[in-house]
Amino acid sequence: MSANNEICQEVQETHAAEAEAEQASLIKSLRESDSGAEIVDKDEIERVGKPEEMASYWKSQGQTPDCGVVSQEMVLDAAGQPIDRETLKNIGENTDRFTGKPIEGGNSQDRAAYVRGEGTYRIGYAFEEAGVGYKERPPIPQENLMDPELAAQERTDATNYLKNELQEGKGVITAVDSNILWGEYNPDSGHAVWVTGADFGSSGELKTVYINDSGNPNGRMSAYDGQTFLDAWEPQGYNTASTRVELWR
Repeated sequence: MSANNEICQEVQETHAAEAEAEQASLIKSLRESDSGAEIVDKDEIERVGKPEEMASYWKSQGQTPDCGVVSQEMVLDAAGQPIDRETLKNIGENTDRFTGKPIEGGNSQDRAAYVRGEGTYRIGYAFEEAGVGYKERPPIPQENLMDPELAAQERTDATNYLKNELQEGKGVITAVDSNILWGEYNPDSGHAVWVTGADFGSSGELKTVYINDSGNPNGRMSAYDGQTFLDAWEPQGYNTASTRVELWR
């Protein structure tokens, strides 16, 4: 190699090293800047839940308003305690949506409310019937969402609750506003989805939520930005129904 070639190679190596150092410095400054773009390395993400494994249990509700029914159907299949859709509807028809207690002779209004997700009370009404246990996080008072300080705390508490349930392998159904979740208008915006996993950043912030959404034709393991999901969950008071048995370990 000639002296000139050696000099050129040294110059190129120097420029490459300087460029690499400059890029590293830029990334560091963006991470430390309040106004800079957020950069999160893959190894800084904590995944809870099993969205890939649970994707195989996704089902469509078709053109029906049966989101609550089908969400439970999916969870119960994953729990190894399947109940067919019509039986689930009958359980809902004969169960008080506020107390969860049987209603003699049934109540079509309660059944319709379950199917539509109205009020989102006891959205996991069939879990006890199926033997997987039932745990509810009731809707928080709407007045709490009117106070910025209380609203922020409620969001943090709901996020931590969701993370804990997923870490424990529970089947989690959440009540959401479909208008916010899907970004399109729907007059019946009350909706129920099965949350199968979530990604959290190094500071504990909710980055991504994975759901099996029976109301979305492409709802198998749908991924949503964490803040979008929280915005959709909030109008329903962060209402959640969970199994007491584990769907995964």
